[in-house]
Amino acid sequence: MAYLDRHTDPGRRTTAITGVLIIHALIGYVLVTSLVSTITTRERDRFTGFFDPAPPPPPPTPQPKKTHKPTPQAEKQTVPERAIDLSNSDDQVEVTHEDDRVEVIPTPTATYTPYDPPKTLGLKPKSAVPHGSPARWATTDDYPARDLREENEGVAAFRVVVGTNGRVSACEIVRSSGHPGLDAATCKAVTARARFEPATDENGAKVVGMYGNSVRWQIPR
Repeated sequence: MAYLDRHTDPGRRTTAITGVLIIHALIGYVLVTSLVSTITTRERDRFTGFFDPAPPPPPPTPQPKKTHKPTPQAEKQTVPERAIDLSNSDDQVEVTHEDDRVEVIPTPTATYTPYDPPKTLGLKPKSAVPHGSPARWATTDDYPARDLREENEGVAAFRVVVGTNGRVSACEIVRSSGHPGLDAATCKAVTARARFEPATDENGAKVVGMYGNSVRWQIPR
């Protein structure tokens, strides 16, 4: 081998080297292309199942339509009405029909009674009249202790309501004595002791009446 290298033409040597390099390049290209094609095919086969879309669902089975049969309406039954002769009836009547039965109801009639006001006897109404002397209704014993100590004096005018039983049902002071204790003592004494003949109206019936008077409160000397 060394001999051939020593005596070979340099030009041929260069051509031979170049041809060897080209052959090596072609072999390397073929190997690389086959390897890349194999890897690409494997990768494609590996991911084909992942990206493959799912098959579409089957179409729904059509349901048969339900048909509603019309419900036959009940036949209306008519009941013949009975003829009633009311020409000979003296009373007004109202006739009502219920199925095949007939009921006769008398119609109530209203009676009118004219208003007749009560007649009066034409008597003169009377006011309530005291029994006994009004001077006995309040005495010095009814003097309030405080007003007695303070030597309070005065006249208290009052008015009372007299019931039909002749007793006082209410009392009020219409003019004060100037001292609340004397005013209160006035109504208290009159309500407890006063008795009356009740007031009467034009028919002589007892009615509620009014009565007024006054009490003078004075300390005895």
